Amino acid sequence: MIKREHLQRQRHAMDLIKQARREAVKCLKQAAEEAERLRSQAISEGFQQGVLASVDAATRQLASCPDYGTKARRLSEQGLQALSDRLMRHFAGEHALPIIEP
Repeated sequence: MIKREHLQRQRHAMDLIKQARREAVKCLKQAAEEAERLRSQAISEGFQQGVLASVDAATRQLASCPDYGTKARRLSEQGLQALSDRLMRHFAGEHALPIIEP
């Protein structure tokens, strides 16, 4: 009888240890998930703050430059002309078509 009781107590102790391990694993998993959620949230909030700060800085810079519209238009036209020239040279060389100047 003593041996049987001893085995039952030992089995019960082992069951308690297994249950404690399962609970510990569950807690660690929940902690890791919460940490990942908080990390993702922090990254998202930081990105949003950075975008807002950039927009604010760009707006202040544009407001301090009264002839921005003229400069931007001129730069855009120059950029488009340069791109057009490069394309014309590329295709003229590749297809040996004459370049027609406006």
